[in-house]
Amino acid sequence: MRAFIIIFTVAILTGCVGPTVPVQGYNGLTVPPSTWRTQNYRVPGENTGLLLLQRDTGMRGAACKPGISLDGEDIARIDVGQKLEIHLNAGRYLVRANPNPNCAASVAETYVEIAESSTTAYRLGFVDRQMILVPAGQ
Repeated sequence: MRAFIIIFTVAILTGCVGPTVPVQGYNGLTVPPSTWRTQNYRVPGENTGLLLLQRDTGMRGAACKPGISLDGEDIARIDVGQKLEIHLNAGRYLVRANPNPNCAASVAETYVEIAESSTTAYRLGFVDRQMILVPAGQ
């Protein structure tokens, strides 16, 4: 029994140390409407572009469900393998991922430039103990 507990513990901890893996082709599950904290930005409008945030998969940071904010406004929480589609007017925005209390990671933030009728894609993942928010494809 003791050997089983040791093997199980090692297996679990080993899964937690690997890097996260980007979801291919933005096929992640859509963040459920019930987790959105605002009614804004959910549907496209005239002169808007799309900000697509895709959360990586993998065990690293799995207990962390970061809240996404845009210029200080809370938008939604995003879980492993989910995508968040935010429809915005053209312009520059500060996107911030705030870790929840279960997560020892630091805040990740970046400025994004949104162009009318185009998609700007970013991924949210973990490298070591750092949460990252980078353009998709990096």
